Amino acid sequence: MMDLLPMSRKTTALIIGLVILTAGLVALALRTGTAPSPAPQGPSVTAGPTVTPTPPAHTTLSFSPASLSLAPYTPGKVEIMMDTQDNPVTVVQLELSYDPKQLTNVRVTPGTLFSSTPSPIVNTTDLKTGRISYWIGDQPGQKPFTGQGVVATVTFTTTAASVTPVDLTLMKSSLVAARGIGPSVLKNTMDVILPITVTTAAVRTLPASGSGTTGTTTTR
Repeated sequence: MMDLLPMSRKTTALIIGLVILTAGLVALALRTGTAPSPAPQGPSVTAGPTVTPTPPAHTTLSFSPASLSLAPYTPGKVEIMMDTQDNPVTVVQLELSYDPKQLTNVRVTPGTLFSSTPSPIVNTTDLKTGRISYWIGDQPGQKPFTGQGVVATVTFTTTAASVTPVDLTLMKSSLVAARGIGPSVLKNTMDVILPITVTTAAVRTLPASGSGTTGTTTTR
Protein backbone atom coordinates (compact mmCIF):
# COMPACT_ATOMS: atom_id res chain seq x y z
CA MET A 1 0.00 0.00 0.00
CA MET A 2 2.84 2.39 0.77
CA ASP A 3 4.35 1.89 -2.72
CA LEU A 4 1.07 2.65 -4.52
CA LEU A 5 0.65 6.08 -2.98
CA PRO A 6 3.79 7.67 -4.45
CA MET A 7 2.98 6.22 -7.89
CA SER A 8 -0.51 7.73 -7.76
CA ARG A 9 0.91 11.11 -6.86
CA LYS A 10 3.39 10.93 -9.74
CA THR A 11 0.61 10.09 -12.22
CA THR A 12 -1.54 12.97 -11.01
CA ALA A 13 1.34 15.39 -11.31
CA LEU A 14 2.07 14.17 -14.85
CA ILE A 15 -1.56 14.70 -15.92
CA ILE A 16 -1.62 18.18 -14.43
CA GLY A 17 1.57 19.04 -16.29
CA LEU A 18 0.18 17.88 -19.62
CA VAL A 19 -2.99 19.95 -19.13
CA ILE A 20 -0.94 23.07 -18.35
CA LEU A 21 1.25 22.47 -21.43
CA THR A 22 -1.77 22.02 -23.72
CA ALA A 23 -3.41 25.20 -22.41
CA GLY A 24 -0.20 27.12 -23.04
CA LEU A 25 0.04 25.89 -26.63
CA VAL A 26 -3.60 26.84 -27.34
CA ALA A 27 -3.06 30.33 -25.91
CA LEU A 28 0.05 30.79 -28.06
CA ALA A 29 -1.81 29.74 -31.20
CA LEU A 30 -4.64 32.19 -30.51
CA ARG A 31 -2.22 35.07 -30.02
CA THR A 32 -0.28 34.46 -33.27
CA GLY A 33 -3.23 33.50 -35.52
CA THR A 34 -5.45 35.97 -37.41
CA ALA A 35 -9.14 35.47 -37.04
CA PRO A 36 -11.11 35.87 -40.31
CA SER A 37 -13.00 39.13 -40.55
CA PRO A 38 -16.75 38.80 -40.88
CA ALA A 39 -18.20 39.30 -44.36
CA PRO A 40 -19.83 42.69 -44.90
CA GLN A 41 -23.58 42.56 -44.64
CA GLY A 42 -25.47 44.39 -47.40
CA PRO A 43 -29.08 45.44 -47.34
CA SER A 44 -31.49 42.56 -47.48
CA VAL A 45 -33.18 42.14 -50.86
CA THR A 46 -36.35 40.19 -51.35
CA ALA A 47 -36.12 38.09 -54.54
CA GLY A 48 -39.02 38.71 -56.89
CA PRO A 49 -40.29 36.77 -59.92
CA THR A 50 -38.05 36.66 -62.99
CA VAL A 51 -39.44 38.95 -65.67
CA THR A 52 -38.74 38.10 -69.32
CA PRO A 53 -38.90 41.19 -71.54
CA THR A 54 -41.49 41.00 -74.27
CA PRO A 55 -40.07 41.57 -77.77
CA PRO A 56 -41.62 44.53 -79.59
CA ALA A 57 -43.62 42.45 -82.07
CA HIS A 58 -45.58 45.16 -83.83
CA THR A 59 -45.41 44.07 -87.49
CA THR A 60 -48.53 42.73 -89.22
CA LEU A 61 -49.06 40.89 -92.52
CA SER A 62 -52.35 40.92 -94.45
CA PHE A 63 -53.92 40.29 -97.85
CA SER A 64 -55.11 43.06 -100.14
CA PRO A 65 -57.91 42.74 -101.09
CA ALA A 66 -59.21 40.76 -98.10
CA SER A 67 -61.41 38.56 -100.35
CA LEU A 68 -61.94 37.78 -104.04
CA SER A 69 -64.79 36.59 -106.25
CA LEU A 70 -63.76 35.06 -109.56
CA ALA A 71 -65.17 32.94 -112.34
CA PRO A 72 -63.83 29.42 -112.93
CA TYR A 73 -60.54 29.11 -114.82
CA THR A 74 -59.81 32.81 -114.30
CA PRO A 75 -56.48 34.41 -113.34
CA GLY A 76 -56.40 36.14 -109.98
CA LYS A 77 -53.98 38.35 -108.08
CA VAL A 78 -53.58 39.40 -104.47
CA GLU A 79 -50.93 41.43 -102.64
CA ILE A 80 -49.38 40.62 -99.28
CA MET A 81 -49.11 43.84 -97.28
CA MET A 82 -46.80 44.53 -94.35
CA ASP A 83 -47.10 47.24 -91.71
CA THR A 84 -43.97 47.34 -89.55
CA GLN A 85 -45.06 50.08 -87.12
CA ASP A 86 -41.74 50.86 -85.37
CA ASN A 87 -39.90 47.61 -86.21
CA PRO A 88 -36.83 48.02 -88.49
CA VAL A 89 -37.51 45.01 -90.74
CA THR A 90 -34.71 43.35 -92.69
CA VAL A 91 -36.06 39.92 -93.79
CA VAL A 92 -39.56 38.51 -94.32
CA GLN A 93 -40.36 34.79 -94.47
CA LEU A 94 -43.78 34.00 -95.93
CA GLU A 95 -45.34 30.56 -95.45
CA LEU A 96 -48.41 30.04 -97.65
CA SER A 97 -50.77 27.14 -98.21
CA TYR A 98 -53.56 26.43 -100.71
CA ASP A 99 -55.56 23.56 -102.20
CA PRO A 100 -53.77 22.54 -105.42
CA LYS A 101 -57.03 21.05 -106.71
CA GLN A 102 -58.74 24.44 -106.55
CA LEU A 103 -55.90 26.80 -107.47
CA THR A 104 -53.26 26.28 -110.14
CA ASN A 105 -50.30 28.24 -111.52
CA VAL A 106 -49.69 29.75 -108.09
CA ARG A 107 -46.66 32.06 -108.12
CA VAL A 108 -45.15 34.51 -105.64
CA THR A 109 -43.15 37.48 -106.93
CA PRO A 110 -41.47 40.40 -105.12
CA GLY A 111 -43.57 43.41 -104.29
CA THR A 112 -42.55 47.05 -104.25
CA LEU A 113 -41.21 46.84 -100.68
CA PHE A 114 -37.96 45.11 -101.67
CA SER A 115 -37.87 46.36 -105.24
CA SER A 116 -34.09 46.76 -105.11
CA THR A 117 -33.62 43.10 -104.22
CA PRO A 118 -32.59 41.15 -107.35
CA SER A 119 -34.31 37.92 -106.30
CA PRO A 120 -35.84 36.29 -103.21
CA ILE A 121 -33.63 34.28 -100.89
CA VAL A 122 -36.00 31.29 -101.01
CA ASN A 123 -38.94 30.67 -103.33
CA THR A 124 -40.12 27.05 -103.30
CA THR A 125 -43.53 25.56 -104.10
CA ASP A 126 -44.71 22.02 -103.38
CA LEU A 127 -47.31 21.40 -106.07
CA LYS A 128 -48.62 18.25 -104.38
CA THR A 129 -49.26 19.71 -100.92
CA GLY A 130 -49.84 23.32 -101.93
CA ARG A 131 -47.13 24.74 -99.64
CA ILE A 132 -45.02 27.78 -100.52
CA SER A 133 -41.96 29.13 -98.70
CA TYR A 134 -40.90 32.59 -99.78
CA TRP A 135 -38.08 34.60 -98.13
CA ILE A 136 -36.99 38.05 -99.16
CA GLY A 137 -34.92 40.78 -97.52
CA ASP A 138 -32.84 43.88 -98.02
CA GLN A 139 -29.38 43.96 -99.52
CA PRO A 140 -26.16 44.51 -97.50
CA GLY A 141 -25.76 48.20 -96.75
CA GLN A 142 -29.45 48.99 -97.15
CA LYS A 143 -31.40 50.59 -94.35
CA PRO A 144 -34.08 48.45 -92.66
CA PHE A 145 -37.62 49.10 -93.83
CA THR A 146 -40.10 50.85 -91.56
CA GLY A 147 -43.66 51.60 -92.61
CA GLN A 148 -46.20 50.04 -94.96
CA GLY A 149 -45.60 48.30 -98.27
CA VAL A 150 -46.22 45.33 -100.53
CA VAL A 151 -43.98 42.39 -99.58
CA ALA A 152 -45.05 40.09 -102.41
CA THR A 153 -47.69 39.50 -105.07
CA VAL A 154 -49.44 36.15 -105.44
CA THR A 155 -50.93 35.18 -108.79
CA PHE A 156 -52.97 32.06 -109.54
CA THR A 157 -55.68 30.55 -111.69
CA THR A 158 -58.98 29.22 -110.36
CA THR A 159 -60.35 25.82 -111.30
CA ALA A 160 -64.00 24.67 -111.38
CA ALA A 161 -66.67 26.44 -109.39
CA SER A 162 -66.87 25.49 -105.70
CA VAL A 163 -69.74 25.67 -103.24
CA THR A 164 -67.42 26.86 -100.47
CA PRO A 165 -64.76 29.57 -100.81
CA VAL A 166 -61.26 28.54 -101.84
CA ASP A 167 -58.73 29.52 -99.19
CA LEU A 168 -55.28 30.99 -99.74
CA THR A 169 -53.69 30.97 -96.29
CA LEU A 170 -50.83 33.06 -94.95
CA MET A 171 -49.71 30.82 -92.13
CA LYS A 172 -48.85 32.03 -88.63
CA SER A 173 -45.51 30.22 -88.97
CA SER A 174 -44.36 33.12 -91.16
CA LEU A 175 -41.53 35.19 -89.69
CA VAL A 176 -40.37 38.80 -89.82
CA ALA A 177 -36.82 39.66 -88.74
CA ALA A 178 -35.87 43.11 -87.50
CA ARG A 179 -32.44 44.59 -86.89
CA GLY A 180 -31.28 44.31 -83.30
CA ILE A 181 -34.19 42.07 -82.25
CA GLY A 182 -33.66 38.32 -81.88
CA PRO A 183 -37.10 36.74 -82.18
CA SER A 184 -39.62 37.41 -84.92
CA VAL A 185 -41.45 40.73 -84.69
CA LEU A 186 -44.54 39.38 -86.44
CA LYS A 187 -47.62 40.29 -84.41
CA ASN A 188 -49.91 37.81 -86.20
CA THR A 189 -50.75 34.95 -83.86
CA MET A 190 -53.25 33.23 -86.18
CA ASP A 191 -53.38 32.25 -89.85
CA VAL A 192 -54.57 34.98 -92.25
CA ILE A 193 -57.07 33.49 -94.70
CA LEU A 194 -58.02 34.96 -98.07
CA PRO A 195 -61.41 33.50 -99.14
CA ILE A 196 -61.74 33.20 -102.92
CA THR A 197 -65.29 32.62 -104.11
CA VAL A 198 -65.36 30.80 -107.44
CA THR A 199 -68.79 31.22 -109.02
CA THR A 200 -70.29 30.10 -112.31
CA ALA A 201 -70.33 32.67 -115.09
CA ALA A 202 -73.18 35.16 -115.15
CA VAL A 203 -75.94 34.55 -117.70
CA ARG A 204 -77.72 37.40 -119.45
CA THR A 205 -80.45 37.43 -122.10
CA LEU A 206 -79.82 39.02 -125.49
CA PRO A 207 -81.98 39.28 -128.64
CA ALA A 208 -81.21 36.57 -131.18
CA SER A 209 -79.85 37.98 -134.44
CA GLY A 210 -82.29 38.05 -137.35
CA SER A 211 -85.41 37.21 -135.29
CA GLY A 212 -87.61 38.53 -132.60
CA THR A 213 -86.74 35.70 -130.26
CA THR A 214 -84.17 35.97 -127.55
CA GLY A 215 -81.05 33.95 -126.97
CA THR A 216 -78.73 33.49 -124.02
CA THR A 217 -75.02 34.07 -123.81
CA THR A 218 -72.63 33.14 -121.06
CA THR A 219 -70.02 35.63 -119.97
CA ARG A 220 -66.75 34.48 -118.51
